[in-house]
Amino acid sequence: MKLTRAAVALSMGLASFGCEEKKGQPPSAASAALASAAAEPVKVAEPPRPAPSDLGLEPLIKSLKCDKKSKADSCRIMGEFAEGKRFIAQTPAGEGRWIGNAFVREKGIEKKQLMILWAKQVPTGQVGSGDLPVRVGMGTLDEELIEHGFKMVNALSRSDQPSKRNQARPAVDTFLPTTQRGAVNTDGVSVSLIAEEPIYLRQSGRKVVMVMPNLSSGAAPGDGTYAEFWRATW
Repeated sequence: MKLTRAAVALSMGLASFGCEEKKGQPPSAASAALASAAAEPVKVAEPPRPAPSDLGLEPLIKSLKCDKKSKADSCRIMGEFAEGKRFIAQTPAGEGRWIGNAFVREKGIEKKQLMILWAKQVPTGQVGSGDLPVRVGMGTLDEELIEHGFKMVNALSRSDQPSKRNQARPAVDTFLPTTQRGAVNTDGVSVSLIAEEPIYLRQSGRKVVMVMPNLSSGAAPGDGTYAEFWRATW
């Protein structure tokens, strides 16, 4: 059967119309998703920051003039710090508090103060690349509780439990620092807090020891804070 020229032209026109209609159709959901994924930039994980330098022990001990005859508490704590190990702030509850003596040295004169150390484990997504998954803070008690706090320290240092009537216990159990700092392992065995001033922590037996040198322009050699903490809550 022969088709007329008009029929052939009509058939070709319909075919061309169908192709144009397909070209004008919106892309499928799958193809749109692929195009969107290809357009998004690939996120590259940040490399961990280099480990900061550990505390230089020999220069600090020399500036403190520590020797076998020295009775300064700063020298005693420096000796414990030098033999200490890495401080690992892990507790069963994920949050711990330590209380202890802080010896603040200014121009060679030491003053004893009460200090609380707080540490809490946090998800790795909440800290910077290479930082430890922990927040650390420090503080003290209200003036009227200081004496009870020192009694608590004395009991804990003897491996005894503080009296249930000790008025400092509830305040220590609920203590939260106003400033919570990040932490990172140094290239030695100390943990360094991410702060404007250098703060180093180590574990010495049952204690946590802290050295915070005073590097301000008016400070004398050896000035700083030297502290020892015993675990109060975990």
